[in-house]
Amino acid sequence: VAQLKTTKASVKQNVGEKLHPVTQDGYVRGVVVFIKESGRWSVGPFPKEELLWADDYPDIPRNDEVHYIPEYVVKQMLSNLSNLAYPWSSIMAVGLHVGCRISDCLQIPHDCLIYDDEKAPYLLVESQKTRVEYNPLPIVDKEVFETIIDAQVRAVEIAGDRCRFLFPSDESGGYYHPQSGK
Repeated sequence: VAQLKTTKASVKQNVGEKLHPVTQDGYVRGVVVFIKESGRWSVGPFPKEELLWADDYPDIPRNDEVHYIPEYVVKQMLSNLSNLAYPWSSIMAVGLHVGCRISDCLQIPHDCLIYDDEKAPYLLVESQKTRVEYNPLPIVDKEVFETIIDAQVRAVEIAGDRCRFLFPSDESGGYYHPQSGK
């Protein structure tokens, strides 16, 4: 245990100050997992009690800065939407025009359109990051509105009565998972 504390102090002194706090945090977490697993399997000289505490982790500065996609990149993406197959072309069109993440677009409900008193359309989107439930976003582009209507029709063709999402993955009505393509 004394050797571990000496090693930890040495790493912090020699390497820690040169590394970003997130990288330091990853290294500490890796050591924690190694020690816990070694103790669990009774491998090595590590006891089963805790050797690293919450104050052993580095302070990671909070970054509230918003990172926008540069305008020229958005223009390139919009000009190349026709090269994508359905549903990805529609998912990207909706996401780019209303400012949602792909994960939020994939979970847009099938009955996502609402209208105000002047019949202006709004898209209901639930933001996973900000945890805002079904925030109505104005649809100002006629093409995006038509894309959403088309996606609603296609969703019913794919999933029938079980359609819960605007972009269902299959007849079960579930949503696409970006990693698996389903």
